[in-house]
Amino acid sequence: MRIKVGVLGATGSVGQRFVQLLEDHPFFELEVLAASE
Repeated sequence: MRIKVGVLGATGSVGQRFVQLLEDHPFFELEVLAASE
């Protein structure tokens, strides 16, 4: 069972890196992305 996670600030450079790392992670499922712009 994978843990559902979300990324806040997904348009920033750190947020984008988190998205890249979480896309193929065996323990986490990327569920929600959020950004102010």
